[in-house]
Amino acid sequence: MINIREIPFRTTISGLTHSISVIEYKHPQAKANIYMQAALHAAESNGIALIYLLREYLETHDFPYNVTLVPFANPFAMDIKIGEYTYGRFDAKTGENWNRGFKNLLTAHAGLEKIDLDAFVEKYQDQGFDTLCQRFSELLRARLAVSLQNDTAPHEKLANILHDLALAADFSFDLHCDSVSAPYIYAPSYLHSGRLKHFNSNAFILTPNEPSGCFNQAIFYPWWQLTDCWNRITGDSKTPPKHAFTYEMGNKESFDLKNAKHLLEGVLEYINNPANVKNTSNKYACYEQDFSRVRAPIGGMVNYQDNLLGSLQKPNTPLATIYDKNSIIGISKPQVLSVPHEALLLTRTSSATVHEGDEVLKVMTNCFNI
Repeated sequence: MINIREIPFRTTISGLTHSISVIEYKHPQAKANIYMQAALHAAESNGIALIYLLREYLETHDFPYNVTLVPFANPFAMDIKIGEYTYGRFDAKTGENWNRGFKNLLTAHAGLEKIDLDAFVEKYQDQGFDTLCQRFSELLRARLAVSLQNDTAPHEKLANILHDLALAADFSFDLHCDSVSAPYIYAPSYLHSGRLKHFNSNAFILTPNEPSGCFNQAIFYPWWQLTDCWNRITGDSKTPPKHAFTYEMGNKESFDLKNAKHLLEGVLEYINNPANVKNTSNKYACYEQDFSRVRAPIGGMVNYQDNLLGSLQKPNTPLATIYDKNSIIGISKPQVLSVPHEALLLTRTSSATVHEGDEVLKVMTNCFNI
């Protein structure tokens, strides 16, 4: 059964109230809980296409999971246009990144003390890991409720609402897009296994056990810390229970249903099949420290090599060429951009014109096979 509800978010000067639409699918014999949000950065709309297709799928299939879908995670930012483009990554008034307001619920905030994980684990140690996780989930929800009552800055309020919707999820997907990009996925490194090959993306960035203000890390970090503490105290070898991903679904300012259908098929395979991986194509990963930006050494116009996006390149392969003013008028030669080691070219900036120091490309290095 599918239910739709609205959560009020923000009232504008003219009296318009932006609300967050939440699609909820409940199954009487649910195996797990799934949460998915799109367009937190409002110009990154391919995730909306994927949620649209998933909602249609749920209407016609017996899918044994509880599913929460938020297709328009940032309705206020969706209305901010500059020319033909959506200014959806940052709050246009404050400059805050909409994906940097998520709380590390372990830390002291809003009058709450920092969680003493050692004491918490020792309290529930004799009751087992499952009971520990249940009590920890209750604790996180209570702490988030305090933030919901106290935080009024727009990027924090929005983050708290979305965090609350995702808190109970076993599988969470924050759907984003990059500038001009091959699809790729951020995943906590504890999820590095052959199961990732279910996804219809061939690039994975494995993130460390560190906090940040991003949605994905706010979901998995407390659980990773808890699990590490449990393993240290008990001598066990548990894996954190959260499958939390940031999925970069290709180009921003795009609504590509064909691409979304292909990526959704992989998402469903990952959820449904812990093993039995049928996808035998080459897939590569790197650690987040090896995901880097290539910046413009001079200002000028860029000729990109979009045919190379998403594929592993040999050292010193030309990835783009910059034509500065002097090369245009014939005084000097254009400059070729490359990296001195094997690299997987993931994204390039949307604009053909860049200043010196601007980001031009993003690459993965020190790649290894999934």
